[in-house]
Amino acid sequence: MSNFVDLHAHYLPAIDDGAVDLDTSLQMTSAAGSMGFTHIVATPHQRDGMYMPSAEQIVNATAVLKEALAAQKSPLRLEVAAENFWDGVFHERLAARTVPSYPGNKAFLFEVEPRLMP
Repeated sequence: MSNFVDLHAHYLPAIDDGAVDLDTSLQMTSAAGSMGFTHIVATPHQRDGMYMPSAEQIVNATAVLKEALAAQKSPLRLEVAAENFWDGVFHERLAARTVPSYPGNKAFLFEVEPRLMP
C-alpha cells in the first residue's frame, strides 16, 4: 500500500513538541515513507502562550528539512500548514482571514480544548 497523505504531524525540527532536531525529523519522515506515505504536511502548533513559532522560524525549519530530504533523495513531498488552537490568536486570524491553512487555502486544522468539547 502506498500514496498515503499525512495531514497532521510535527515533523519540523525544533519548532514545537514534535521533532526535537533535524535527525529526529529525518527519522520521522523515513518512518512515514516506509509506511507508504508519499505526501506529508507538517502542522506546527499555533497556540498562544505555549507554541507560537514565527513565520520565519517555520520557513527556515521547512527549508532545512526539505534540503535534508533532497540530499537523501527522499521521494516524500513536504508541505506546511499549522495546528491552530481555538484561542484568541485563532479568532483574530479568522476575522482577518489569515489562518495558516493547508496548501490551496481551502481548509485548515484546528484543535479545541478537550474540556470545552460537549
